[in-house]
Amino acid sequence: MVRVHAHADSHSESEPLPADRGTADRGAGEQAAEPALSATMLRDLLRLGDTFFAQLVDNFLREGPRRIERLRRLAGNGELGELATTAHGLASVAGTVAAVPLTELCHQLEKLARDGAAGPSAAALTGVERGFEAAAAELRRVVAAPPLAARSG
Repeated sequence: MVRVHAHADSHSESEPLPADRGTADRGAGEQAAEPALSATMLRDLLRLGDTFFAQLVDNFLREGPRRIERLRRLAGNGELGELATTAHGLASVAGTVAAVPLTELCHQLEKLARDGAAGPSAAALTGVERGFEAAAAELRRVVAAPPLAARSG
């Protein structure tokens, strides 16, 4: 199981979470990438407690790769109905850990699959895979981050 070092009590509204730091630290000439996690949702999740948050992240990191592998297999076999259902399930798992961009990508894939668009579904699947990797990396950073109070003291 994942251990959480970021504590909700040490995250004030004015202090950036790891999820919001990426855009705050960019120079003026750098391209701003969309954060992989919703900072507001993440802050709310951290307030629910380290153990609960760790369980959510653990589930996401365990289930995500399984579901993405299933998406690849279904897309390769042209099973668009099951592809849509599996994309919907991954969107739900992503939503539980504040991975809003991944949730949106999964819903796009789901819609394309339900509409019978096999070619665009394959391209959307690549977006889902990248979105999962970005969210997983950011969640690992959040889990590994020491409490902000410990860094500033």
